[in-house]
Amino acid sequence: MNEIDRLSPHSLDQIKQLMGLKKYPQAYQVIIVETAKTSYSRRKWFTAATGGNQATGYVSAFIKTYTQLSKLLNNEKCLTFTDHELQLASDQIAKTVLTQIINQDGLLPSFEEIMIMDFGTAIKTLKLTPIQWAGTPLAPLSGFKDPKPKLTHDWLIVFQASYHAVLWV
Repeated sequence: MNEIDRLSPHSLDQIKQLMGLKKYPQAYQVIIVETAKTSYSRRKWFTAATGGNQATGYVSAFIKTYTQLSKLLNNEKCLTFTDHELQLASDQIAKTVLTQIINQDGLLPSFEEIMIMDFGTAIKTLKLTPIQWAGTPLAPLSGFKDPKPKLTHDWLIVFQASYHAVLWV
């Protein structure tokens, strides 16, 4: 498959402008359109991130439900995130990913690099443990190497939070 590794100068300018306006979903859409026929894994992440950042759709509901339930199942007292806190985290992930693309003159990070940025930013911004990151259930299926729940207790949290998040969405 022929991957598009660098965005056109026009697309990069659009992303800079949209980022300055804090219109992260629209900036993601620019990338989705340009990579429409290639870069399946990256395009899929940007598509999911668009819904997540707009707080609409299945992905957004799954992220919120999984994150809150994983904290509850881990016996943590602060288990509810406000919509505002989740939006701030989503915006920070967008800033991290889009800033890298801008700083690299439109060079798109690999899917794994995107996942690393998503993972690192989410756990830092929301003060999560690695298994509480909503990407944990899908990470092994997508080829992302971390996080890997090691203890039976960790796997139970991932399974239960995923199960309920899917049912409640």
